[in-house]
Amino acid sequence: MTDDGSLKDGPPASELLRGRVALIIDDDPDFRDALGLQLAFFGCAVEFAENGEAGIAKASEVAPDVVLLDLQMPGMHGHEVCRRLRSDMRFASIPIIIITGDEEHASVLQALECGANDVLRKPVDPVELGVKIRNLAGLRVLEELRVEQTMLRDTMAIIERAKREWEITMDCITDAIILTDRHDRILRCNGALSGMVGMLSRDLIGKKWQAVLAGAGFVCTMDEQAQIEYRSPAGLAYDLSVSYVPGMPGLAAAVVRLLDVTAMREAQRQLEESHRLLTEKNTALEQANADLVTMQTQMIQQEKMSSIGQLAAGVAHEINNPIGFISSNLNTLRRYAERLRAYVEAVDACSGELPDAVRERLAAARRENRIDYIVPDIEALVRESLDGAERVKNIVQDLKSFSHVDSAQSRMADINAGLESTINIVWNELKYKATVERTYGDIPRTFCNAGQLNQVFMNLLVNAAHAIETRGTISVSTWSEAGNIFVRIADSGCGIPQDSLQKIFEPFYTTKEVGKGTGLGLSIAYDIVKRHQGEIQVESEPGKGTVFTVRIPVVEGPADKDNARGA
Repeated sequence: MTDDGSLKDGPPASELLRGRVALIIDDDPDFRDALGLQLAFFGCAVEFAENGEAGIAKASEVAPDVVLLDLQMPGMHGHEVCRRLRSDMRFASIPIIIITGDEEHASVLQALECGANDVLRKPVDPVELGVKIRNLAGLRVLEELRVEQTMLRDTMAIIERAKREWEITMDCITDAIILTDRHDRILRCNGALSGMVGMLSRDLIGKKWQAVLAGAGFVCTMDEQAQIEYRSPAGLAYDLSVSYVPGMPGLAAAVVRLLDVTAMREAQRQLEESHRLLTEKNTALEQANADLVTMQTQMIQQEKMSSIGQLAAGVAHEINNPIGFISSNLNTLRRYAERLRAYVEAVDACSGELPDAVRERLAAARRENRIDYIVPDIEALVRESLDGAERVKNIVQDLKSFSHVDSAQSRMADINAGLESTINIVWNELKYKATVERTYGDIPRTFCNAGQLNQVFMNLLVNAAHAIETRGTISVSTWSEAGNIFVRIADSGCGIPQDSLQKIFEPFYTTKEVGKGTGLGLSIAYDIVKRHQGEIQVESEPGKGTVFTVRIPVVEGPADKDNARGA
């Protein structure tokens, strides 16, 4: 130390330990105080502890830069204190200087083995102590720097390894992954993007990713669900997804991903194509099944009509002869009645020439036998019976004509006559519900299957009757126009809802109550009209009634064609 209080070739003594904190652990208070004053002279802050336990507690409290430790203390020995401090990671690097009056070399060596950095014997040279404290504190700083540097180097190695692992991992992903800043400039990207655009990763850094894709020939599109898709020049499809990174100003702002969905799009296309083909096949199967059901129903209906026709033929055969006998006998009886009336009139004319007694006897017999009532009544009964026989004959003929057993194939037919016979057949369904108004036009005959068309008219007439709840009107009219015959059947019934008009010709669709309709009548009628190259239309308004119009083209029969060719 120089005369001005400075250390030789060093700072002033008061600055030697400035900013340092020393912990003195010694059971001798006088020595503690004296040593404390010496350290304070060098600018060092001093803390005290009178034994080992208190010293360890104080070290935890103040975190000293150096510990000055006595060996010989009551309670915990200095060696034990030193071991405990060194076993605590907080104090592992704090310099520990043993200050002892013990001259035994073994004790000193043991103190060094317990972790002490140096040993000073009492009495202590203050300057030597100050310099050692300074040097040991400096060495501690250097050691801490070395440890931090080692840790930093290890950390950088870990970071570099993690970076390399990240790059390898990203390069193994077939999707293009792009890390961008808030201006869409590429910060990092994986190898998939480089392969897609044909550029090295280092050349992509700093470029806008949209411009990179556009420059490589990628085309951007957006579908109805706002999904963005990029198409490569080779036709590969990539779905775009962008995930924004919040709370990182100045760093990465978003992660852009381009997912190759080419295979998925192709699989989706094939699935849609398979679904379309399956739907078409299913539709065709449903149509075939519907056609089969319709055909089966029509066959059943034709069988029923054929059975009715056969029954009608049998009835006609069995009834026609008896009806002929009855009609002939009734006509004979009518002539007899006329002769009887002539005879009675002749008797009346001659009664004036008879004696009074005879005339009175004849008058009494005439009154008794009610001759004046019987003669005109016989004529009325015969007339009514002849009308009834004619009606039976007509009904049988209409039934036979309706079923057309004797003409199952197409033939020239009168549509008006077919309508009239059909009305007669279903009259029992109509007469209690409606007044039937007929307006038959002058229409030509046409080549058709009259039995099937009568079946159409029957279905429309019965439906019209069913649509009338109490009493109404059914109008039947026909006319010809532009080579077609039109049949119009209108009713004043309940009408058909608008949402049902497009469905009434579908098989099994019905607006009637459950159990009152099969839903096949109009479907069969529609099919029959179509087979005749015609059409059937419907107009209806709920609460006002329904109008069905059937158009049948006028077709020449084979004989008419032959005659036309011969002419």
